[in-house]
Amino acid sequence: MSDVDAEISEPTVVGTRRRFLLLLVLASLVSSGIGWAASTLIQSPEQALVEADGPGETALYVPVERKIIGQSVVVRGSAVSTGAVDIEVNPGTAGKSILTQVWRPQGAQVSSGEAIVEVSGRPLIALQGAIPGYRDISPGMRGNDVYQLQQALGAAGYLDGEATGFFGEETKQGLLALYAALDYDVPLAGAAGQPREAERAAEDAVRAEADARDKLAALESGSAGAEDTQQAPSYERALSDARRVLSRAVEDAVAAREHAAHVAASTGPVLPLTEFAFVPTLPATVVTIGLAVGQEIGSASRASAVPENSQVPADTSGGEGAGAVVGSSALITLATGQPMIEAKLAAAQSQMIRAGMKVRIDSETSGRSATGTVESVGPPIPAANGARGTEYPVRIMPSESLDSGFSGDVRVTITAASSESAVLAVPVSAVYLGADGQNSIRKRGADGTEVTVRVNVGMTGDGYVEVAASAAGSPTETLSEGDQVLVGTRSGGK
Repeated sequence: MSDVDAEISEPTVVGTRRRFLLLLVLASLVSSGIGWAASTLIQSPEQALVEADGPGETALYVPVERKIIGQSVVVRGSAVSTGAVDIEVNPGTAGKSILTQVWRPQGAQVSSGEAIVEVSGRPLIALQGAIPGYRDISPGMRGNDVYQLQQALGAAGYLDGEATGFFGEETKQGLLALYAALDYDVPLAGAAGQPREAERAAEDAVRAEADARDKLAALESGSAGAEDTQQAPSYERALSDARRVLSRAVEDAVAAREHAAHVAASTGPVLPLTEFAFVPTLPATVVTIGLAVGQEIGSASRASAVPENSQVPADTSGGEGAGAVVGSSALITLATGQPMIEAKLAAAQSQMIRAGMKVRIDSETSGRSATGTVESVGPPIPAANGARGTEYPVRIMPSESLDSGFSGDVRVTITAASSESAVLAVPVSAVYLGADGQNSIRKRGADGTEVTVRVNVGMTGDGYVEVAASAAGSPTETLSEGDQVLVGTRSGGK
């Protein structure tokens, strides 16, 4: 409320309290679109000066403004999400599973590839994917879960190649990069030196094959020694033995190479089931974390999706420490889908509101503002908290995704109607019905004299009315932006 409005609201504006209240009620009716017929009962600014109680009354003037006039409805609302995911953590088999860190607290957004919490010193990573995780994802595996992992790594910028569904070398490098970015050591499948040992064994087998092949070739060419070639039985035995050794060496080399390839493919970075959760829609907002740091997780579970048409409050009062042990309830709840604002209208308000109307959303706690549109006005429901009557739920779609600055209660201003462009406007209290039956205002000139200006009125809203000087008026009856017009009186010095 402006200083001028505050001054006008004093009981001394129109002499008596009863007359002042009547003025406010009728002015409100006019601004709500009831019509200008009510203005015939409103005391004019001219009469207010004449009938002011006692001496010392001062005339109040405000400037004519050029503004967009709108009729608005203001209600309270709250952010809701159209879907949610409950994440429950497999506590593993070794030692206790303790919540040791919260990386994304209540109200924070989580993107694919980000750690939400830490359990017993290890991360719980959110990855986008429709199919819940059901196993450790290790090198050499194939499946839809591997395909989802590759897509998630690609979306987070850790994998350049296409998703194939096979956990190969590129996926290893992507997983290594993910854990490095999160500043955690990546779990490994197999012993650290196992691939190199298998590779050396394969190299040795290949060399043995080459040696056997060379020896056989030397025997066959006669260069192995005179004693081998002079006695036929001994020579034939040597050739047979060399061929047999070569055959075994070839088999050993093939087996060693296959083993080395298998070891290389099946060892390396692994994504344990305890350290990830596939979430259908990301980014998402953390709604609750069911444990406080230091509390123990109680039982094995998995991530599960809540149907998309369910509504989950974007902010709750649970917070950390809401439960001591996670069993049937989730450790973490994420709100997914586009956050919306839900509010309730009174019956009279619902008649003014339609889908598609513009909305302003204000959070008084964070000072943030956003815009949106009315998506729907629902059928009446019983009033909340045992109140009589009915309410009409209204759903508002924000123009952009709302962040944590809009959690909790917000103020919703719905523009029911507005002028197409800026127009000359004055407070409704400035307009009165003159003796000639014309809507008029009192304008003060630069020399302090006043002149009556007959006006045509247009749209009203939020206490203002559109005005323009009437063509029926005299040439002196002009009205421009910045002109001072009379809106009432106040007691001198108050």
